[in-house]
Amino acid sequence: RVRDQRWAKAIEEVIKPDTLRAFLVDSGVDERVLRDICRENRIQMPQLYIQKYRDQQRDTSSRAVDPSLITVISMLEVDEPNAMNCLIDNRKIESVILVESREEAKEHVFENPARYVSEAYCIDGTRVFMQKRGKAQNIITARPGA
Repeated sequence: RVRDQRWAKAIEEVIKPDTLRAFLVDSGVDERVLRDICRENRIQMPQLYIQKYRDQQRDTSSRAVDPSLITVISMLEVDEPNAMNCLIDNRKIESVILVESREEAKEHVFENPARYVSEAYCIDGTRVFMQKRGKAQNIITARPGA
């Protein structure tokens, strides 16, 4: 659940629909069992994440961004720690910031990079990030109606 709905579009761009439809399994053995079930029932194998189950959410405090910045992880309420850990591991939601405008995103990502920030998403879903070890600046406008 998103804590503040004004960030919903940006968060949906970070956490793609494919991620939300994916299966999370504990081991390669579980993966094989799921593959067999899909094959036996002639179901296309869904996107899959293999991750050892844990009883608690992963501690990301050692790489926390400036607390004055809004992160995806701070805007999500997820009851299942394994689902949250999957988002941390695969979408790096603790290092993705949410900002009002492209100018603010460019400030935090390109001009004066904030510590531990990997990318920024604007309220309209626009993605701002560095590529090629900080040598290429990228801005991807969100798809209309997405």
